[in-house]
Amino acid sequence: MAAPVAAAPQAALGGSEPLLLVEDDPLVRNVTVRALRSAGYEVLVACDAREALELAPAEVGRLRLLVSDVVMPGTDGPTMAGELRRRNPALRVLYPSGYPDDAITALGALGEGIHLLAKPFTRTSLLAKVREVIDAPH
Repeated sequence: MAAPVAAAPQAALGGSEPLLLVEDDPLVRNVTVRALRSAGYEVLVACDAREALELAPAEVGRLRLLVSDVVMPGTDGPTMAGELRRRNPALRVLYPSGYPDDAITALGALGEGIHLLAKPFTRTSLLAKVREVIDAPH
C-alpha cells in the first residue's frame, strides 16, 4: 500500500498589515471588511474618496495597501489613489472592479504598484490577491 501523499502547504492568505478599504456599496464594503479582518488585517474603512482623503497623515503614512473601487460618486478611485500615493509613495493599490481591464487602463488607473481583482471575487481570491500585492517586490 502506498503511503499517503501530504498536500502541498497552502500559502498564507492572511496578515496583520494596515489596509484602507474604500467602497461605496455597503454590502460589498461589509463583506470585504469581514474577509480582511478575519484574516488578521488591520482595516480602516471609508465609504468614498472624500472620507479616505480626510485620514490623518500618520494613518496614511503607515498604510501598506489601498483596496478601492475604481468608479465611485464624486472623486474616482484613481484620482484618490494618486493623492494618497503622493502622501505615501510606498502605498500599493488594489482595484476590485467589474470593469474590463481596458476600461481601467483608459482611466489611467494602472501603473507600477497598482493591481486589479475582477468582481465578483471570492474570499479566497481576495485574500490571495491582497497577499500577492503586499508581497510583490517594489
